Amino acid sequence: MENLRDLFINGHGSSGGGTFETVKINGHGKIHGDLKCDYFTINGHGSTEGNVDAQRFQIDGSGKIRGNVTSKFAKIEGHSSIYGNVDAERLDVDGHATITGKVTAKELDIDGWVTIENNTKAEETKIDGRCKVKGNFIGKEIRMDGILTVQGNCEVETFKGDGKFDIDGLLSADQININIYWSSSSKEIGGQTIIVKRKIELLNKLVSTFKTVQLTTDLIEGDYVELNSTKAKIVRGEDVVIGDNCDIDLVEYRGTYQENSNSVVRKAVKI
Repeated sequence: MENLRDLFINGHGSSGGGTFETVKINGHGKIHGDLKCDYFTINGHGSTEGNVDAQRFQIDGSGKIRGNVTSKFAKIEGHSSIYGNVDAERLDVDGHATITGKVTAKELDIDGWVTIENNTKAEETKIDGRCKVKGNFIGKEIRMDGILTVQGNCEVETFKGDGKFDIDGLLSADQININIYWSSSSKEIGGQTIIVKRKIELLNKLVSTFKTVQLTTDLIEGDYVELNSTKAKIVRGEDVVIGDNCDIDLVEYRGTYQENSNSVVRKAVKI
């Protein structure tokens, strides 16, 4: 943007909305009305009553946005409540955020703690912190070492889970690779290739002395299914491998079947 003025609030103050080059709230500030700017940042305690359209959106302090956020790059390092939708090419959450509307992003990177109270759509997602989605999660790839909770369905092309996840609905992906560190669950799991392994490390061994670490689900269905440390009612696939420490009620397979002797499979049927 050219030939636009800046808006700075350094102490206690308020301002109307408008179009600016840079908007900074360093003290206690409130903005009434929609904002459009190149750069929007809150370093102190700030709030807006209106939508924010910024090329770069950043909250390092405490912010309340009562409206939608549209940004090329949005970053939250402090505490933020956004009462609206977030549409960003990239959204980074290193702090704590609550978003009441929908989230749409090409890249979603979570190192902090975020709660999204609606549906989420992100092409590339990386979770090292905590992410709770109260709707559906749709995208291309999820890579997680942290904690993911989805109250709806999670539908992606690739799911790589090294952390803990709980999905109330369906986990669906072409490629699913899960390394069990902590107990996780999904109502149903479906894909082309589904591999569940458990990495035996010191932390894993310590946890094992107190509780069983496993993946729990009602149904797993895929072309190739390889399971370890899994408790399921039904496993269905073309080729099925039941590895260590599984508890399965029924396995249905069309091609090949292997079963480890230290797992419990109550019934296996070739269909």
